[in-house]
Amino acid sequence: LLEPSRVYAIAVGVDKYDLPSADWNLSSARADALAFAVWLRDCGVPAENVSLMTSGDKRDLPGQLRACRLEWPTTDLLK
Repeated sequence: LLEPSRVYAIAVGVDKYDLPSADWNLSSARADALAFAVWLRDCGVPAENVSLMTSGDKRDLPGQLRACRLEWPTTDLLK
């Protein structure tokens, strides 16, 4: 088994894309990414080892994720 302090994760969940077509929107992507990150934290993975890439405000995150790194996805991050 892995030691939780040696686990690093990036949870990506983008519900809506800034594209002309709504075909790219994924209605539960953010919720799924947050659920995965909560599971990691519940397994003992330190907050500093979990990065979230999603929309929304840090105040909207479950308590155990507020200390995690939060990035907002933009096309600049892909360059």
